[in-house]
Amino acid sequence: MPPKNQKKSDDDFSDLAVLPKAHIFKFSLVFESFFNESNRAKVTAKVNESLVSCSGDKVKTLSREEITAFGKGKNQLPDKNAQAAMPEENPLKNLSTEELFARAASDKLFEMTVLVRRSKKDKITKLEEEAAAAKVAGASEDEQQRLENLAIMAAEDFDLDALFYLSDYPQTQEEALAFAKYSHALNGVFQVNEVQKPVTAADEESEENEEEEEELVSRRDDDQVVHKEEAQQEEGKEEGDLAEEKEKATSIIQQLTASRSLSTAASPLRQMAFLKVPFVDEAVVEEEVNADTHETVEKRQASEDVFLADLITAHLDKYGQFFV
Repeated sequence: MPPKNQKKSDDDFSDLAVLPKAHIFKFSLVFESFFNESNRAKVTAKVNESLVSCSGDKVKTLSREEITAFGKGKNQLPDKNAQAAMPEENPLKNLSTEELFARAASDKLFEMTVLVRRSKKDKITKLEEEAAAAKVAGASEDEQQRLENLAIMAAEDFDLDALFYLSDYPQTQEEALAFAKYSHALNGVFQVNEVQKPVTAADEESEENEEEEEELVSRRDDDQVVHKEEAQQEEGKEEGDLAEEKEKATSIIQQLTASRSLSTAASPLRQMAFLKVPFVDEAVVEEEVNADTHETVEKRQASEDVFLADLITAHLDKYGQFFV
């Protein structure tokens, strides 16, 4: 008999029958419109760097690059010449490029799901062992019952077990339809757009003061016209880049929406939801009392940090739990 905690190989699925079911939510983020390139950059960077860790590792990422590496490693993504030379009985022979990639993505997701199920099984086993140990140690009946209930709840758990973030796949109508042939679809497509922060009386007064200062500077610095023209040119370039990024994002949304419309009634694409996530470029400042000095100190949370926390709790966890 192998050691109790021996790690399974990537191709060993002999334990599938004893693994609990996992509740998985597959999603993607589409960064649509931002007021400037700096805001787009800091939000996307924060998501890429911290989404997994800030979710308590509940989020698992899967990129197009990772699917490609997996598919090539399993010989599932042959080039056109290799595919043409395959015998007719080979299941890869007559698949389109999109179907080949979808098959590789499906197999990779299967392996990721098995890992989640094994982790869930380990959690249940640990709770059961703790309950048994408490009984042997003569713990109170209330404590024994508490531990037993935790084990039962874990085994019967209907909570969200993991969120799979497919960062850049599928993105076209053909990819989404091919993906659905393998019983997969994005459960949620979150559209990120920057929005204006609510205007307060203090903001209005501050804007008036800034306008007065700008007018004074303009009158005093007439010799800065060249610099202003350069700044305007740079601003125009940034606006062009932002418009191009928005156009790409809009195209992805349109393609995925079209795939849902073209799908059959039983297709998983019919369950794909499109959800809005706002970003406000405003830091949050909270006051905290120091436990030692009893002094009040300000704690500042950057706007991208506020966005990420809200994304996880108010959107991913919320809609993921609703889906399962």
